[in-house]
Amino acid sequence: MDQQAVWMAPCYGNTWSPQVNHASNAPASRIIGMKKFGEICSLMMLQQQCPHPLSPALFQFIIHGCSLDALHQGFVTEWHPELKQQLDQWVLLGPGNNISSFENLLVTYLNRTAASYCKRDEAGHRSLGPEILYHALFGLSPPYHPEFKAFISGASLSCPRSGFNFLKACIAMAHSFQGGSDAFLACTWMTQVEYSSLRSMLSISISSLFSSQLRAAGIREFFQELFHEFLQGLGVPSQAEWDAVKDRFAHVGLSSIDMPQFRSRMFVWAATGHPFLDGSNYINVTVHDVGTWGVAAINSQQLLLFNQHGSMVFQTCMRQVSLSSEYLLSLAAAPGSSGSFKSTFAHWFLTELINAIGGHSIL
Repeated sequence: MDQQAVWMAPCYGNTWSPQVNHASNAPASRIIGMKKFGEICSLMMLQQQCPHPLSPALFQFIIHGCSLDALHQGFVTEWHPELKQQLDQWVLLGPGNNISSFENLLVTYLNRTAASYCKRDEAGHRSLGPEILYHALFGLSPPYHPEFKAFISGASLSCPRSGFNFLKACIAMAHSFQGGSDAFLACTWMTQVEYSSLRSMLSISISSLFSSQLRAAGIREFFQELFHEFLQGLGVPSQAEWDAVKDRFAHVGLSSIDMPQFRSRMFVWAATGHPFLDGSNYINVTVHDVGTWGVAAINSQQLLLFNQHGSMVFQTCMRQVSLSSEYLLSLAAAPGSSGSFKSTFAHWFLTELINAIGGHSIL
């Protein structure tokens, strides 16, 4: 039997939650097993290892005393943007409107049809939002179910002798760790991102014209080679160039910049809007030739920044990263660039990624 199915159940967005197998009275062996499962997850996080495929929302919920308030709008937007959008639509719909478009969501996660909720007042309609959120992320069983409680108890890593309690430590950390528990969980889930796992999910598109133009500029490497080499690089590409701009990133934690996974993790966060790989789709990287930009979402000011100032465009919903061939060629044409283009390209790429995810408090 698949051991993952014994201990975990699939939930919304390719994430999982603890599997609750018994309606009421679970055998002692099951309770012990669930407690050990919770202990293993917390021990992993203490070692900065991600207990994937469990959802970070599960631990955000548990750390804050099983309060749905901990799953605030920013948190749900970052980790489950599609669910956030559906919940917003639910709130706007109101009690008097047809909810048949939510049939699949209600049947899948509440085990009820839309017709079951056809008669509801404003209070009832609003109360269903948090209920959908909870069951979509954690399943049908409440947190006081014996098996769920056992998992939470194990996750606390409570030690009466020393007084240590992992969940209390996390709550204390939320007040001292830059970014709180949101940032701690983001850091932890980022650890599953490595170049080896990212490589197969990249789709890089360039034109033959751009390839020829790079060759004419004296750049021997193919663009794809430069791109993959950057993702595998360590540290800052050019210390002098970095020293000139690093003060702009004072609000961003860069303590792990010398780690081999650092650049891949930054790229995933910038390109998808969240710090993990869900394996659902490719991340598309396109170098656009002059005059070939075809996405209607970009305006004239963005186009100027894109072409003349090298601003990369990240469209996270579409997992699309766009680069300007005009700007890349200007880097290649700079005096003396043929011998240092790798470094120049890498420095530009690094700063663009950090700018893109600078809204997050840490990396």
